[in-house]
Amino acid sequence: MMRHCELCNAPTTKACVGCARVSYCSKKCQSRHWICHIVSCDSPGREITTADHLAALIYDPLFRVKFAQCDQQALHDWGILEAPTLEEKRRLLEIYDDLFRLLNVKPSTAHKWRLQGCLHSQIVATYQRAGRTFSDVNYAWVRQHPELFHIKTNYSAFQHRLKLDLITRVGMHIGLHLDDEGQEEVANWSGIRQDCFAFYVSVFDNNRPPVELPGIWITFGYCTVSDDRPNILFQEIYPLLIEKCTFEEFVDAYSTSSLITLMDRKGLKKLRAKMPPEFEIVLSESPNRIAAVWALKSFVVHPSDLLDSTVLIPFGFANCTDRAEISRLRHYYGKVFDEWKGSPLELQRAAEQDVIFDFIMALPSVKLSKSERRFLRRVLTTRNQTQYKGKLPFFRENTSV
Repeated sequence: MMRHCELCNAPTTKACVGCARVSYCSKKCQSRHWICHIVSCDSPGREITTADHLAALIYDPLFRVKFAQCDQQALHDWGILEAPTLEEKRRLLEIYDDLFRLLNVKPSTAHKWRLQGCLHSQIVATYQRAGRTFSDVNYAWVRQHPELFHIKTNYSAFQHRLKLDLITRVGMHIGLHLDDEGQEEVANWSGIRQDCFAFYVSVFDNNRPPVELPGIWITFGYCTVSDDRPNILFQEIYPLLIEKCTFEEFVDAYSTSSLITLMDRKGLKKLRAKMPPEFEIVLSESPNRIAAVWALKSFVVHPSDLLDSTVLIPFGFANCTDRAEISRLRHYYGKVFDEWKGSPLELQRAAEQDVIFDFIMALPSVKLSKSERRFLRRVLTTRNQTQYKGKLPFFRENTSV
C-alpha cells in the first residue's frame, strides 16, 4: 500500500520496522525524524529518557505552545517546572533548542550530563567550543543562571509537594481545613464526593485534563474533545462553574447527572453550548451510565492500570493474541478517533451490532493494506449481540479509580 513519508511527504511503501505505523521514503528521512519518533515507537531499541521527550518536544515546531501540556516529568527533570518565572521557563526552552538543534548534542549525551550533575558546566563548555561569546544572549544567560540547571528535588518529591499544595488550596476553597480531623473527614466521604474533590484538584492544577485518571477524564467530559479549542473552553467552563457554585451544589449536580443544568443555571449556557454535543450527552449520563466507547477512547489516549479492562472486551481486544496485537489494535482505534474522524457514539452502536469492521472500512479517509484488513477483520469479529444482547455494559466510574 502506498503511504507518504512522515518527514517530506514523498510517496513510499516503507515503514518503521519498530512499529510499522510511521512511513519513510529513505534512511535519511528516518534518521532525521527519529529524534521525534523514538518516544512513540513501539520498539525504539533502547530505554527512552526524559531527554528524549524534551528533544522530541523541541523538534515540534509548535513546542512553545505545547510545552505546558507535554510530559510533566521531562519538564521537571530539565528545570522548566522549577523555574520561578515564565521568562526563565521560556529561556530554558531556548537553551535546550540551541543544545539539540544548533549544537548537535544528542539527547542520550544530555541525559548522561544531567545524571552526572554536570549539565550546566557541559552546556557552557559546548557553547564555548562552538565559539560563542557573551554577545550571544543565550550563552550569557546560561553563564549567569547555573542554579536553574541543578534540580534539587526528584520528580516524586516535586509531585508530592505540588499535590499537597493543591489539596490545601482546594480545602480552603470549599471551607475545609485539612488538618488531621479534616483529612479523616475526607477519608470517610462517599466515592462520588471524593471524585468531585479530586476533580477540583485537577481544575486547580491549571485545569490540566487528567488523562492519567480515566474515571475523572471520562465522567467530567474531557473524553469528548480532541482539539485545542474545546480544551481552552474547559479552562473557562469548569473554573467559572467552581467559582459560581458551592461544593455541595457541584456534588449534588454530579451525583444526579445534572451538571449541564447547573452550568446553565449559573449563567454558563452560552459558553457551554460551544462544546461538542457529546459533552452534554456524557454529562447527562455521568457518573454511572456512560457509554463504554469513552473508556475505549481513554485507553487509546492514555493506557492505565486504573481502567477496568473488561470494558474493552466488546471492542475486539479479547481476540488479540498478545501485547503486540493489543498495541496494534489500540493504534487503529487511535486513527479512528483522530485521523479518520470516526464518531465515538457511532462506533458504540457498531460494537452493539457486531459491525465494527464494517464501520471502520466505511470511514472516508481509511486506506488499509490487505494484511491490515485481515488483522482487523479477525480481531473485530465480536459476539456482542449474543453476549450483551446488543447493549454494551456501561462504563462506571467507580470501577476505574
